[in-house]
Amino acid sequence: MQFKLKILLLAFFVHSTYAAEVSIAKKVLADAGVGTKDSVEEILRKVQAHIGTVLHRNAPREEPGPGAPPRIPKKGKHPYEWDSIRSAEQMLKDGDGGTCGTFGLSVAALLSAAGVPESEMRIVGAVNTGDLKEICPDKGKIRNLEPQNGASGHVFLLVKFSKGWHLVNTSQSPLFEPHPLSNGAARKELERLEKLCREKFPKPSPESFGCFENAFKEAKKRVTLDQIEIIPFKSPAEIESEMKNFPTDIPVQRFPSLRTWMGPGLDPEGMKIFRLWKYGTPGGNATKERDDYYPLHTFEERFNLVASGSKSSNTCRYGKKQLEDGAKSSMETNRHK
Repeated sequence: MQFKLKILLLAFFVHSTYAAEVSIAKKVLADAGVGTKDSVEEILRKVQAHIGTVLHRNAPREEPGPGAPPRIPKKGKHPYEWDSIRSAEQMLKDGDGGTCGTFGLSVAALLSAAGVPESEMRIVGAVNTGDLKEICPDKGKIRNLEPQNGASGHVFLLVKFSKGWHLVNTSQSPLFEPHPLSNGAARKELERLEKLCREKFPKPSPESFGCFENAFKEAKKRVTLDQIEIIPFKSPAEIESEMKNFPTDIPVQRFPSLRTWMGPGLDPEGMKIFRLWKYGTPGGNATKERDDYYPLHTFEERFNLVASGSKSSNTCRYGKKQLEDGAKSSMETNRHK
C-alpha cells in the first residue's frame, strides 16, 4: 500500500510539473502574440523574436570579470548545468541564465504548448567532431574517462514545417530577416518608390523624409521572410537510420551565427548529432525515465550521452572509423546535390 502511494505521489508530481510548464508557456506565447491559427513557422518566428527577453530578463548585465569564477546554477556544480539540470518551466520562470540548451528546451516547450505534436519535433544534441574523437576513439569500448575537452557542441531543434523537416538554431534571434533589401520584389518596389520621392522632393525636407519613410513601409509589405537560421533537413527516421552506422553530420557552415557566437569553440571539423530526443512527459510508469525523451543531466553525465546516447552508459557507439565513414558519406551526399 505504501509503495503504491509513493507511485501515485510521484505520478502526481510529474503531472503537476508538466502542467506548470504548460501554464507558464501559455503566458509566454500570449506575450509573444502567438495566435491559435498560426502556422508552425509563424509560431516559431514570434517565439524567437520574444524568447531572449524572457530567458535573460533577470540575468546579470555583465559577465564575470577576469579571474572571477563563472556563474553556476543552484544545485549545480558546473556552468553547463544552466542548460541541463533545469526543466523548461524552471528556465522560463527563472530568466537568469543558460545558453543553447536553455533556448532549445524552452522553445520546444513553447511549441508544444502552442499545439505542435511531439511527433513533429525533436531536440537535437550535437557535439564537436574533434571532441567526439577524443571521447570515443574506439567503438564498443569504454569512453575516455578523462578527456581534455568539455564535449562542446550545440543544441538545435528539428521541426516539421508544411514543406518538410527543418533544422533550427534556436539560440539565434531573429530566425528571419524581414528587410526589404534582402528580397527581390520588395527591393525593386523600394527603389521605384524612392525614385518617385526624389523626383517629388529634390531637396531634403521633412516632407522628403516622410516620403522615404512611407516608401520603406510600403516595400516592407512585399517582403517574403528569409530564413537565416533554418535549413531543410533529414527526418528523424532518416537520421536514426543513418546513426545505426555513423553519426549524422551538422552542416555548420549554413548557420552563419554559429561562426560568430562560438568563435574559437567552433570545431573546423564541424559537429555530429549524438542524440535525438522527444519533448514532453513520457507515458507509462512515471518512476522510469524514458530514454527517448530529453533527460535532465549533469555535466559529467553529458560525456556518457555523447558517447552512448544514454546518460547511464559509458560505452562508445562510434569510434574514429565510424566518424571517417560518416565524413565520406557526407562528402558523397554534398557532391551529388
